[in-house]
Amino acid sequence: ARATPEQMQRMAELDLKSLPLRLHPLVPSVSPERAALPASITPNPFILDMIARVDTNTLYSSVGDLSGEWPVIVSSSPYMIATRYTYTDIPIKKATRFTYEYFQSLGLPSWYDYYTIGGVYERRSVLAQQTGLTQPGRIYLLTAHLDSTSHKDGNPYLLAPGADDNASGSAALMHIAEILKPYNFGCTLRYVLFTGEEVGYYGSQAYAAEVYSQGENIEAVLNLDMLAYNTPGTGATVELHTRPDNVSDLAIANLFAGVVPAYQIDLVPLVLQDGLSF
Repeated sequence: ARATPEQMQRMAELDLKSLPLRLHPLVPSVSPERAALPASITPNPFILDMIARVDTNTLYSSVGDLSGEWPVIVSSSPYMIATRYTYTDIPIKKATRFTYEYFQSLGLPSWYDYYTIGGVYERRSVLAQQTGLTQPGRIYLLTAHLDSTSHKDGNPYLLAPGADDNASGSAALMHIAEILKPYNFGCTLRYVLFTGEEVGYYGSQAYAAEVYSQGENIEAVLNLDMLAYNTPGTGATVELHTRPDNVSDLAIANLFAGVVPAYQIDLVPLVLQDGLSF
């Protein structure tokens, strides 16, 4: 159905999630040579050092910063980020500015990616880049969505803290950038915090169209959406869902599962070939 932004907002209030339908080009599959994965894992001392630098307190503080637990400093002034709903004006600008300033504080070149929703609302995502030294044209995206929403009984214009969805992924992305910044990589790492996800994936759709039209070589995307939640009183497990009978999916899942014991990470990996779309 064709809908105006106002109608989409009304549907959101009725707990109906609208998704935009857009024409997009088919992406060619990766060749078997490019998709080759190691058969075994030998712990790398650099990665061990990166893991050792993961700080729970930093992650806790960043989630609180983004979800309005306390005021943060944005453009030299205190501000409480009570909502990161894309259709707001000042709150989403403050949230994007806060994360932009964070990437800048790490010494990473940072910028906004502007897009419009329905030709009415101009919004922006936040990007930062760690350019590769030897093969800068090979780009790996590390992404999360910064925006949030609230349940149908709430008003996302006023309150949508979104600590789990998705301050957790955004905080992790910010911490990953901090950890990886001191290292030199051959390829380019590009950190992206999208907005517009909860109202129809607008920020990521717009950006995907841009990089495709510019012919950029995006080799892989790691998307962080709602991290580290665990049901109280249960073991720390990580579910790796793959499509049934898909050899490439299974190879990636098995590699991930093998990394967990190799680096002595306190998780139990479960490889599930159930095709669960999420």
